Amino acid sequence: PAYESRTKRCCIAVQQKCGGYGTDDTAIVRFGECFLGICLHVGGIHYQQHSKRENGTFNASRNTVQRETANRQDLDDRAHKGHVVIYLQRAKGWLFYVPGANKMIPSAWATFPGSSQLTTMLRKGQPFEPQKKEANNKMGIPFLLNNLRLGDFSREKKFAEQEQTAAKIAKPSDVIPRTYKEAMRSHESEEWSRAIEEELQNMKRMDVFEVAPLDKMQHTINGGWIFAKKINNLSGQVRYKARYVARGNKQCYNKEYRETFALTATFSALRLLLTWAAKHNWLVHSFDFTAAYLNAPMDMEVWIKPPDGMNVPPNMGCRLKKALYGTRQAGRCLWEHLGGRLKALGFSKSAFNNSVYFNFRNNAMTWIHVDDGVVIAQTKNDLDDLKQGLERSFLIKWKEGVENMIGMEIERQAAGFTLNQKRLIESIISKHWDGKRANATPLPAKSKVYTMTRNDQITDQKSFLSIVGSLSYVANGTRPDISFAVNLLARHAQAPGRQHWAMLQHLLGYLHQTQRQGLRLFPNDEEIAVSSDASWGGEFSRSTHGYLLMVHGCAIAWSSKRLAMVAASTSNAEYMALSLASRQGMWMRRLIRDVFGKSMRLLLLCDNESAIKISKDSVSNKRTRHSDRDFYIVNEMLYNKEAELEWVCTRDMKANGLTKSLGPLLHQQFCSHFLS
Repeated sequence: PAYESRTKRCCIAVQQKCGGYGTDDTAIVRFGECFLGICLHVGGIHYQQHSKRENGTFNASRNTVQRETANRQDLDDRAHKGHVVIYLQRAKGWLFYVPGANKMIPSAWATFPGSSQLTTMLRKGQPFEPQKKEANNKMGIPFLLNNLRLGDFSREKKFAEQEQTAAKIAKPSDVIPRTYKEAMRSHESEEWSRAIEEELQNMKRMDVFEVAPLDKMQHTINGGWIFAKKINNLSGQVRYKARYVARGNKQCYNKEYRETFALTATFSALRLLLTWAAKHNWLVHSFDFTAAYLNAPMDMEVWIKPPDGMNVPPNMGCRLKKALYGTRQAGRCLWEHLGGRLKALGFSKSAFNNSVYFNFRNNAMTWIHVDDGVVIAQTKNDLDDLKQGLERSFLIKWKEGVENMIGMEIERQAAGFTLNQKRLIESIISKHWDGKRANATPLPAKSKVYTMTRNDQITDQKSFLSIVGSLSYVANGTRPDISFAVNLLARHAQAPGRQHWAMLQHLLGYLHQTQRQGLRLFPNDEEIAVSSDASWGGEFSRSTHGYLLMVHGCAIAWSSKRLAMVAASTSNAEYMALSLASRQGMWMRRLIRDVFGKSMRLLLLCDNESAIKISKDSVSNKRTRHSDRDFYIVNEMLYNKEAELEWVCTRDMKANGLTKSLGPLLHQQFCSHFLS
């Protein structure tokens, strides 16, 4: 009444949600074509200005809007008093009505008395009704509108995470059956049936087993079908594959198998062959054995039950004649069979790396990893001799050049080769990176990571170990720049805490930033150079050592590990690191002499003068005489003139990033020695 008599306008009392009259400073108002809240305290009761021209309601509050500096004089007010009209979603602000200026002002700079949040809601096209208590539905529109925050993007981030999760859900076409029955029930049963029939015909053609009556006392093992899809990266064509695998864990020792050991190839040997081919401009070809294990004869009698999908009379079994996948000795049978065939062709196995075979007569070298291989040869005739010899005993697919090998993409250029693992890195990032920040270094500069205490909580140890294992394969293959970070995190894989997860996400952010970088194999005239470095101290007083072995200026081998012994001083740590690095240098020198028939100069590089003096002069004092004699191998190498030792400035030490976390500039300098 007081307001009506003073303004000559009609007012309506507004009732609170609890049923009584409001005592806060919010009212429901309709004014012209816009909605605003006007709070009036008259006798402890709130009133509402009402216009009959509009149908709708809006909750708002009186607030203070900052004035623009350009339109304000020195003695003018710094802000207007106004009312909220609507929330501007795109601008992340509000539209205010200022009665004193009789105009609308959009602004995000406002002060709400008694509240830090906007307590307004716009409901267009609804008649005015007293507000009722709504159900606490967190997915409802009223709840979402009432909980809007200025500059709050948490909801958008949550929706983005949900979309990423939905994108990762496997489509029906991506599902791989785990058993024969699942394959026959799937919507792709025709494709899987053709794959099974193809494999059965392949085993029949290669005489893998013979069907014979089964003795009641004869021990037999089961088997199962393994299914997979291979996608051509260029054409996108999908190839369905099925492979029958025996359950080798059911074999009886000394009756169905004995020796099972079989060597696998090393990254360093492959990098050495590619470097040699680039240096001398040799031909490079790659090959893939078709059903590799099925080429090797079985060394002992093993019986299996007939595969599903194969029509065999009852009481019949399959006696293996070839090394079927899954049997314990299959890998060894292939290794021995392949080695025998290469020996018959005039190739010799290296005494320093059993995955490398060489033939001085034909000037050809081959590197073999299970059923894949790389051949380098001086001439095409040398290469053809090897091809014809292997094709007489194996089904082989040959390819000119090498593009993909054991998860590495290999590209040949005029200056040499570039190796990277982009697909594996992209897969790790898409699955495990939180996407918050891309980083310029694998770890923060001078960061320290410690083992968890009893009060700390272990978080998702299985996932942490899986990610670190994948990163370890990347570090050993093409990325020496992350070796220190991966080794540091691997020490805590059994009990990872929040700090370790934060460091792991930092490393993934660095890989996201540098995922297209690769290992550069551009040879020069340098011979063998091994850079050795160590950082003294650390957790449990155990130092970290690292080395970078380069042949013709190309990174061939590297390592970053923690010393097994406690070093008493910096010079002691550097001396032990130098000794461990010199062994790798000696191994590489002898491997090159064995495979290529060339004796190369071995140069050891160290940035600690005390360690150099101990190595050259066998200086013994109270600080070093306690060292294990095993580390004095470097002294013997220098005495026999098998290697040379030189001092290098710490700033120019190429192994600097293998023992500590560096800043952006130093890390970039470290990567420039081997990354493209």
